[in-house]
Amino acid sequence: MRKYCVGCEITDEKFTLFEVMKKSNEQFINVETKEVCLVKDKLLEIISETFVIQNKLNTITCGVDWKSGFCKTDNGRKKTDFNTAILVESVELLDSYPWAHWKNINNEIDNNNVIVELCDIYHFLLSVMIANNIAYRNIDKFFTHIPKNFYDVDDKISAIKKFILKILELGNFNNTVSDPHNNLILNFMQLLANLNVNFIDVLELFYAKSALNRLRQENGYKEGLYKKIWDGNEDNVFMYNMVKDGVDKDDFYTTLKEKYESLI
Repeated sequence: MRKYCVGCEITDEKFTLFEVMKKSNEQFINVETKEVCLVKDKLLEIISETFVIQNKLNTITCGVDWKSGFCKTDNGRKKTDFNTAILVESVELLDSYPWAHWKNINNEIDNNNVIVELCDIYHFLLSVMIANNIAYRNIDKFFTHIPKNFYDVDDKISAIKKFILKILELGNFNNTVSDPHNNLILNFMQLLANLNVNFIDVLELFYAKSALNRLRQENGYKEGLYKKIWDGNEDNVFMYNMVKDGVDKDDFYTTLKEKYESLI
């Protein structure tokens, strides 16, 4: 529901929460309550909420003891590996760019998938922080001022490779409380800056992807029962278009669930 605006009258154009946060650097107005909201305060609230959402999602996926480093399965339990998960998503992020010299050299950057992969990295980054009980005391790292670099394609590809190397340097950080976790956040925010990606775009997609991941788990994703192709495309495509169409974050899950139920 679009109920926010920037310095507006009641008749002015209204936006969803994430739309209005991208339009204002300082404050915006809730038309319904007449409340003036500060962007930084709302951003802090949203980041804090993403920790709660990720914890709930991991609990649905792996059980209440997921922070111990294991995920429950029908055959017992399987060790979690957030380190490898971040590496894999980072490589998929790299594949959004035309890095290969022997094929598709004239391809455009898949900007939609860039946001999707950064969102997936953020999911696992949150999991690392929660598992190591360092989530909230490190939240200020997300507000570190990092100047944007308007890189060309080759520079962006190099920035992703540097991020991958940083992850490799950190090693297996599951369940190991140490200073490198702080660097992980800073490296992620630096990557966003180097790719010229707005963190708010990542957060918006996080809410949508969390709703989709919840739907997947509730419909047999781990067991291979979930139907991932919707009307000829992966469910991610519908999710991304849902965000572009301005669906409010509070309606993400219901919208996805209604669509899925219409397919089965």
